[in-house]
Amino acid sequence: MKKRNIILVSLISIIVLASLVGYLIINNKSRSMVDGFNELRPYWGPLEGKEVTINEAQSKLPFKVVLPNKFEEPTLVKLIEENNFLYVIYSDKKPTPDMSFDNIIDSGAIVLTEYPSSSAQENDLMIDSAIETIKKTGGVLEKVTINGHHGVYGGNIEHVVYWFIGTTNFEIIANPNISFSYLIEIAQSLQEK
Repeated sequence: MKKRNIILVSLISIIVLASLVGYLIINNKSRSMVDGFNELRPYWGPLEGKEVTINEAQSKLPFKVVLPNKFEEPTLVKLIEENNFLYVIYSDKKPTPDMSFDNIIDSGAIVLTEYPSSSAQENDLMIDSAIETIKKTGGVLEKVTINGHHGVYGGNIEHVVYWFIGTTNFEIIANPNISFSYLIEIAQSLQEK
């Protein structure tokens, strides 16, 4: 049952990213991929989970937590323990508990998520499927390699870099003012805590 939940979370992440990019491209063809489409943004409520330290998160997660060496300590770390889902937020100031995900991203924060997945082979299939889905809608989701590991990047509301290492998924999410190349640099700087 646990493996099924992990597969479902991984698949949903890729499908949501692919669907959102495709929807926005179809419904707003006059805008470029990075215009932001602020009027079409989905509402994401406040981040779920319990505020924890990196060490507390590591003691409760079934995978090794990795952090970018480009930053000092995170501004906020939240753990959804029942799903083994970790948010690591880097920003100038700590988000308030009532801030929506959109507001956190709009404030210039960079959000790293880490969560377990099923298998590398299934992740590869999901990435290929997401790329094909986006192509059909006229969008672009590009393959990327992060330190030898497969992933994709794209987005217009938020810039997202998604990749996996073995059976752990990673996403770096930021507003469109932060370049993909910088987000990929951050991804490539991740090291075990």
